[in-house]
Amino acid sequence: MPVSDIDAVRVSPFLCVGVTGHRRVAEDAATGIEDCVAQVLDALAAATCRAAGTGDAGGHAKLATLSQLAAGADQLVARLGEERGYAVRGLLPFACAEFEVDFPPAELAAFRALLARADWCWTLPGERANADAAYALAGEATVAQCNLLLAVWDGEVARGPGGTADVVDYAVRRGVPVVHVPADGASPPRLLWSGLLALPSALLGARTVPSAPADAATLGWVVSTLLGAPEAEQERRHLRDFQAEAEPRWRWRLEYPLLLALTGARGLRASDLRGPGYAPSPSDADAAWPVYAQADALADHYANLYRGGGVFNFAASAGAVLLALAGLIWPAAKLWLVLGELILIAGLVANTALGTRRQWHRRWLDYRLLAERLRLMRSLKRLGVATPRPDLASVAREVRWIDPIVTALWQHMGPPPPAPDVAAFRAHARQVAADEVRDQVAYHRNNARRMHRVEHRLHRAGSLLFQATLAIGLATLWAVIVHRGWLYERVEVLAVLAAALPTVGAAAFGLRSQGDFAAAAGRSAKTAARLASAADNLERPDITPSEAARSLEDAAATMLDDLGEWQAAYRYRKLAIPA
Repeated sequence: MPVSDIDAVRVSPFLCVGVTGHRRVAEDAATGIEDCVAQVLDALAAATCRAAGTGDAGGHAKLATLSQLAAGADQLVARLGEERGYAVRGLLPFACAEFEVDFPPAELAAFRALLARADWCWTLPGERANADAAYALAGEATVAQCNLLLAVWDGEVARGPGGTADVVDYAVRRGVPVVHVPADGASPPRLLWSGLLALPSALLGARTVPSAPADAATLGWVVSTLLGAPEAEQERRHLRDFQAEAEPRWRWRLEYPLLLALTGARGLRASDLRGPGYAPSPSDADAAWPVYAQADALADHYANLYRGGGVFNFAASAGAVLLALAGLIWPAAKLWLVLGELILIAGLVANTALGTRRQWHRRWLDYRLLAERLRLMRSLKRLGVATPRPDLASVAREVRWIDPIVTALWQHMGPPPPAPDVAAFRAHARQVAADEVRDQVAYHRNNARRMHRVEHRLHRAGSLLFQATLAIGLATLWAVIVHRGWLYERVEVLAVLAAALPTVGAAAFGLRSQGDFAAAAGRSAKTAARLASAADNLERPDITPSEAARSLEDAAATMLDDLGEWQAAYRYRKLAIPA
């Protein structure tokens, strides 16, 4: 069987169908609902297999249903899904013994049987004394953990917090596609999704979201959009490039570390010469780690190549001018000076051509984006109720080669760590704040200081060089008027300095512009402040699970905003020959 491009990075497409729906439906509608659900699940399975490049669910495609395994819609979808190759996943609002109180004896056996066959079951820290909040949190967690929500719904408003209508409305606002199976058993299913018109999902609701018939063709398009390899050949080629990347062992470009050392931003390190390679996984169960470690190491590698190439180009262009001018002072060495000038110019051209051909700039930006999205996703997974994708409508506009990898890995990562009670959940939140958010606060504060220092030193050096040029010009003017003999004795040196000093000064200012150090310092300072506020909130002793999830999502959005601004700043700064 053919294998899709996404399998080249060892990530199989994985569709997780979340379920919400009524526990009781009219008897005369049950058969129609079952037939409709079966057709939807068949269409979704076929589309997922096509996204994987296989013809059957037993191949590279992976499928699962996620629900509370309650009577009615939850158990119906889980049972029909099992018959079609879907794994069963459970998500309980209370501890299992407490949740079983919801079931009459006749339905309890079916719940326990499904639970016994489930791939995994995650228990939320709900409390019976606040049952409405527990059911609402379970609905939020279902939406966070699934790719698509299947709702057996009568279209009416919710009869309480966490009801079907509430979960559908929440999914719509989160940009998650919803397949609405009407509870009358006769009406056809419809797709509710902001991505149909690429609208901002946060401004929509269940009754205002764009909709379309949920036929096989439409569901196939949705699954292909969410899971499939991008259609654009360029994006597919970038995916193959990532798969073919070798582990970086040595770093042969030291120009950028030397610039940081010369400006006092930081000293040289052993890691500037030898790459760290791919970091070992902290857990064998962490499916995202290998891809994250690969993307992170490669992003550092190509950042060093691109930045080092930029420093070399400015240094080589200034050096070529200096060698040409030096011939005025040392005419006997003219041949060697011209040869050195030609070598520098040839090196500059070759360096630029190599960077362009190997796409140092594009690979750096792409691999950093992939690494950061995966790193954030791994933290979001630990709280279970947080989602890595606040608005999937943007996916419908442009599918990058990165998107299917991130989407599939979210499902491959498995369940969040156990949180049997609110105290344990708060402990997870504090740990995430310490491991991820506080660590990023420290990084951005250090980076702000480091970038400010580089910016300040380059600005100061460039300014001094131009001030020196002005002083030479004034001295020359004075000599022309007052002491021409002094000028004639030193005319060659003064001419060389008058041209060389602004050349080096221009190179310093060019490096400032290319490196965007001032803006980087400002972005890091702003990001550090926002992340510190999010960390303070995550560490609150009275924070609720829903508040913790929103705080972590805010921290993730802050980091992605910083990444987006950084990417926008560098997107059009490809390696080029200085003017």
